[in-house]
Amino acid sequence: MPATVLAWLVFVGILYFISVSNYLLFHSLAELFSISVAAAVFMLVWNTRRFMENDFLFFIGVSSLFVGAIDLFHMLAFQGMGIFPDDGANLPTELWIAARYLQSVSFLAAVLLMRRKLNQRLLVMSLAGVTALLLAAIGIGVFPDSYVNGLTPFKTVSEYAICLIFGVSALRLRGERGAFSPRIRNLLIQLMLFTILSELTFTFYIDVYGLSNFWGHIFKILAVYCLYKAVIETGLNQPFDLLFHGMKRRETELENSHKLLHEMATRDPVTGLANRLLFETRLLHALQKAQRSNYAGIQSM
Repeated sequence: MPATVLAWLVFVGILYFISVSNYLLFHSLAELFSISVAAAVFMLVWNTRRFMENDFLFFIGVSSLFVGAIDLFHMLAFQGMGIFPDDGANLPTELWIAARYLQSVSFLAAVLLMRRKLNQRLLVMSLAGVTALLLAAIGIGVFPDSYVNGLTPFKTVSEYAICLIFGVSALRLRGERGAFSPRIRNLLIQLMLFTILSELTFTFYIDVYGLSNFWGHIFKILAVYCLYKAVIETGLNQPFDLLFHGMKRRETELENSHKLLHEMATRDPVTGLANRLLFETRLLHALQKAQRSNYAGIQSM
């Protein structure tokens, strides 16, 4: 068994032991991890926004900040925390759905607008406005109920809709070959797939402290870990693969074109044998080398 898989199994085992002992502690740790990564991704993309060749990562980084903010409220409002007057399961479930809708739509919009230059200030203001509206709708009771003696139809349908949005985003991103290195693209797709698994798991739980809720958060941790690997780890260790991938790709294409032109100029296109130009070039180099050798021999006498 690979060491990475074994490490994850041990990690999940530890988290399961924590969840059995104190589910609120497990839930808080899972959410704090996702909130911390979201904040770190935002800080990285915000401070490197001037060097980015497209605004996809900027879009994802800014939306992650606002999704993390809603997740923070979700963590604080979770049943049993006792922070908000309404200590039931409906409020945190509404916040969860709002955060996932914002995250999924942001990913889809980022993929669809990848080739366009965005107004970054307008994007930040728009995402801030949407987040404020979602929180206000939940606060005044306009947002549809998501948990009333069990999952409501709105919550279940929303989870499937969120899965569909992430699925479309993953398929669309899979066709983008030149925007990122294959490793980053694959990590982002894995992020979406783990999020889909998380949402599907949340469609049939009957207890916010139950096993389905536990596995839903485990899949979320895996999705957030993929985001960490794709953006933070790569941005710090291999910034050219993240920020300047297009420049690196164009440099490689230029080198390949130069090699091709050199081959076309010095070899016969049919036989592949050296032509007269290559012969004369090599002969000239050989004569120059022989002259330098003779000159060195005379100087040593």
